[in-house]
Amino acid sequence: MDHQNSKAVRKSIAATLCCFLVCLTAAGQSATYRTMYGDRVSPENTLYTLNIFINIIFDQTPEADPLKGITTEFWLPGQPNTINDNPPLYLDDFMDSEFDPENIRGSFTKRWAEASFNKFIVLGDFTVVNISQSRITPDDPGAGFGKHDLVDAVVALINEKGGLNTIHDHESINDYDGREITPATRFLPKGSDYDEKIDFIQIFVRNCTSTHGGMSGGGNALFYLDNGITIDGTVYENNAGTIQGAIKNTDLGHPNSSPSCVHEMAHYLYGDNTMHMGGGGPVHSTSSGSLVTLDYNSGGYSLITSSNQSLISCTGYERYRLNWRGPGNENYPIAAESANSDIDKGMGLQTLYLRDFITTGDAIRIKLPYTDPEALNQYIWLENHRIYSNGKEDYPAWFDQECKDSGVAGIYSYYQVGKETLQSDNSIDDLLPNYCDHLVPICADGNWDVRALSTLIDACTFNDPGGTPVQEYYQPNPFSGYNDLKNHFFNSTPYNGINWKRDRIEPLIKLKDGITTNSMQQSGDNSDAFQDNSSIHIGTNPASVPVVTYCHKRYSSGMIEKTSVFPDNRKIHLYGLRIDFDEGTTGVFKVDIVWNYYDINNSVRWTGDIVLHEQVNLLEGRKITLAQNHTPNKHTRDAVTGVFAGPTYFTCLENSVFKMQANSEVELTNLSSFLLESGSNLELHDGAKFIVEEGSTLVLKAGSGITVEGSGHIEVKPGGYICIEENASIYLQNELSVINLHSGYISGVNTDVITESTNCIADPSAATFSGNGHINNFGTDVYVQNEILSSDTYYAGQNIYAGEAVTSQQTQGPVIIQSGAEVILDADGDVVLDEGFELAEGGIFETR
Repeated sequence: MDHQNSKAVRKSIAATLCCFLVCLTAAGQSATYRTMYGDRVSPENTLYTLNIFINIIFDQTPEADPLKGITTEFWLPGQPNTINDNPPLYLDDFMDSEFDPENIRGSFTKRWAEASFNKFIVLGDFTVVNISQSRITPDDPGAGFGKHDLVDAVVALINEKGGLNTIHDHESINDYDGREITPATRFLPKGSDYDEKIDFIQIFVRNCTSTHGGMSGGGNALFYLDNGITIDGTVYENNAGTIQGAIKNTDLGHPNSSPSCVHEMAHYLYGDNTMHMGGGGPVHSTSSGSLVTLDYNSGGYSLITSSNQSLISCTGYERYRLNWRGPGNENYPIAAESANSDIDKGMGLQTLYLRDFITTGDAIRIKLPYTDPEALNQYIWLENHRIYSNGKEDYPAWFDQECKDSGVAGIYSYYQVGKETLQSDNSIDDLLPNYCDHLVPICADGNWDVRALSTLIDACTFNDPGGTPVQEYYQPNPFSGYNDLKNHFFNSTPYNGINWKRDRIEPLIKLKDGITTNSMQQSGDNSDAFQDNSSIHIGTNPASVPVVTYCHKRYSSGMIEKTSVFPDNRKIHLYGLRIDFDEGTTGVFKVDIVWNYYDINNSVRWTGDIVLHEQVNLLEGRKITLAQNHTPNKHTRDAVTGVFAGPTYFTCLENSVFKMQANSEVELTNLSSFLLESGSNLELHDGAKFIVEEGSTLVLKAGSGITVEGSGHIEVKPGGYICIEENASIYLQNELSVINLHSGYISGVNTDVITESTNCIADPSAATFSGNGHINNFGTDVYVQNEILSSDTYYAGQNIYAGEAVTSQQTQGPVIIQSGAEVILDADGDVVLDEGFELAEGGIFETR
């Protein structure tokens, strides 16, 4: 059967199918929209594209040529008004014209084939047009012209020279017409459709500018010809297309970052600009959705990311959305070694194995069990990228820059925020909610407070006039801080509102631990990936907590506008998720996932609005400092803290337990608050210390409990606040188990920080408690004289004097601490030890 007859038969089948669908609709059946069908292009087909490469010859205004005097060895200009003279050297390395699954040569073809496991094949042929400026603006020499003016002139030249003429002789409409691409089938099944149109055209312009060509870089999707191209004497329009500007000397066959054509093609599969992800979110998003976080991601990765991405790769999320499942993993939408790897807490302990992500499709997605009420669900994705060893389109961006880290194989991770609806019976809007950049990178080297220094250095490859400020990673901030792959804002701005254009600093020149690194780290470095024997849990940096979101729009002026597309997740939820990575000798990672790990085995600094759902177990000798977050998480300066983040809160929810093992420490600083809700408990074991510094607050709600054992102690410092409500349970086990209310402490809460109502008792020192300990005031001096101390004893006062004759108000006599007794003298002022103070062998004595 010849092709024309085949077309007629297929059209008849299509018409019958169309009638069938109409009949179903008339009978009350509604369409089901699914992301796996693709937006305008099916993700399971072979798409043959026509690629038009355009070189502008500036014969009217030679000085306007942006490449004048610049040698572009990958694509040299040809003779004026010619077809296929001096084609780019990389065409066959860019796209295959025929498909051989055992030998895919073109990077563009290879990228889509590898991402889809050969389900989505993009092939094409090329025509190269050298067009003079005088053909574009013949009546107005030197005038500006836009994209359509340029392409109209190019199409006219092609038609004038007899019609389509390609490098590999694909010059029949039969080559380019065979896919159903129409808005009518967005996220619906698509078939073959011989509609007498060119399915897909990609246009690449070597040397356009915003004035001459309407583009200074990047690309656009949904590009349609104004006038059709002549093929075999017939004029054909196109169903879909993209245009890419200012190709310059880029080697599209061996790209060092994601070319815009990949990004623009991805739109036809994933959807509109709200599907930008992995750093691809629009910088100003007034018409294309709110960005999910304030710290816009500059260095994630995906097929629809920006040129600043960290890897040249697709993501597991993208494959999940398009139902591209790896060989052997067909039984589950997300799988690892054929096992279901879409994990939630109800599934309990899990051990999974991650092989190379690109070749197998192995990935793990972990649903985080808690976010704020009505906030979007969040997930952590894990992928094993065996860069440099898998021979795939999976490698670090800007790999060819000498100052750039070469990258390492390992586990690459990111958050997914929302965007989880894969099908709808109502509308495609359900599949494309109005927010973008919903994949947030996680870096193995953690999150930090960062400040901009006055030191200026020339940034790697960027050659900024005057240099770029060095950014110092000066203190860890695992819950709230920045990592390398986010853009950074700074509290040092003299304004009370952040302007995203004025106040961010890119590129990143990083100072950490005294070492300055200038290696394009905003596009990834060797510390991004998780390696062998590493872990993520609540005690690590980064931690296994949800990301804080800040839904907002950005305007081209730099203005930021807070929006409410969805309720934000503003709290840091703590629970027992732990993820362990163990790399085998073959490069396969064993991943253990547990849900009941609560140990804090390092001293940590925590900031933000933190809520405890289950437990914290602070191990012996470790310290938790609750401090001020110095990483902006809102665009307006906070009136209380003076920075672009509010104070830190730690709230123990009902049924949660905060345990402090022996000699551990918690310190509340910088206006921090620690609130025990009804049904929650705080436990201090022997020697544990809980300190409330000036301006900070400890709140015991009715129904909450505190247990202090051994020599554990709570210290409310001068200017610190304590609020104890009636019916709060306090157990002070023994003589050395105390709550110390130092001179200058304040009963109640810091109302600049805590605005909700509380019912604090007036005098915390009079609070009801059980056990043999004490709630101590430090308002008076204490004299210890004529005492033989054979059991544990605690003295607290403004000043403490101990000895045989330190006061005339008591009988003189020595103070003897006998064996087995522990005595603590705790004073806000001085502890004075005079003659007659004796410590027997085996006795223990401590001053505080």
